[in-house]
Amino acid sequence: MKNPNEISLPVSAGRVTYSTPNVCIKCGEPSLENIETKVLFCPLWLYAITGVFIAQLFFEKKALMSIPICKRHRSMARSHGLLNVLRLLPAAILDAAVVVSCFGLLFAPEDALIFITLLVFFLAVAWGVAWLVRRFLINATSITDSELRLTGVSDKFANAVEKNKSIVA
Repeated sequence: MKNPNEISLPVSAGRVTYSTPNVCIKCGEPSLENIETKVLFCPLWLYAITGVFIAQLFFEKKALMSIPICKRHRSMARSHGLLNVLRLLPAAILDAAVVVSCFGLLFAPEDALIFITLLVFFLAVAWGVAWLVRRFLINATSITDSELRLTGVSDKFANAVEKNKSIVA
């Protein structure tokens, strides 16, 4: 394994088939419960190019997973969906800004510099927010028919997963 905070888990029929260890996925402390969650993956650039809704409908990959979580990180796991929405903020702003800019340039070409300046400003802020959100999330780096790759998991969780895999193998 190249990155200790990156793990690979087997997937079958859109569900992680590996029984995760009883260690919090975020901090590595003993887990209190397992929470069913939907893990999503689609490159951010694809959201920006195709639009958020088209990317979600046609290109976003999903896998169901039961994640072990401690008491301290329970609220983080429950708010994971909201944080995933914030991750899409730059693409949504880019889509909206392009539409607004096109209409603005069409109906008020003398204000083109204002539209372009606002577009660059809001896009920079949105990418900054998305970058910060992604640093604190456990992210899927790929989802295939047979594998889910996650980054941002705790070292203890990654080590426990690798240890369990070697015992099973």
